[in-house]
Amino acid sequence: MGRIIFQRENCKPVVAPGERKLALELSRTRMSFASLANDAGEYVQVAGGPGLFLLERRGADGAHYRASQDTPVVSHPDGTKMAFSGGSMTMAQRDWFLLRQVTEVFVAFAESRGWPSYVHWNQVQLHALARTV
Repeated sequence: MGRIIFQRENCKPVVAPGERKLALELSRTRMSFASLANDAGEYVQVAGGPGLFLLERRGADGAHYRASQDTPVVSHPDGTKMAFSGGSMTMAQRDWFLLRQVTEVFVAFAESRGWPSYVHWNQVQLHALARTV
């Protein structure tokens, strides 16, 4: 996969972060965004925080995906807006992710492992969330 770089909005990039560093940096994301990218142009990114996030990724094929899950982790109804520094997103109940889940996804990407079983990726248009790297 090559070099891995974590970037949080308005912060210095972190090269090759481990699980503990990823967890710490993601916990510091507050109404903002962060990403983890490799040299091949693939990345995972989040918007939101501190406790709830929108999760997206870009695949090796250049396609853009938004994560969802079958069992919602919040009681927010569909149509609730999540505000972050880049604007706001209208969310479906199944599109919200907890910090621990986002950390698991970032670690899976960093270690080239399979995605956690609860994550489903749905292809979206590239304008859905601006790339942060």
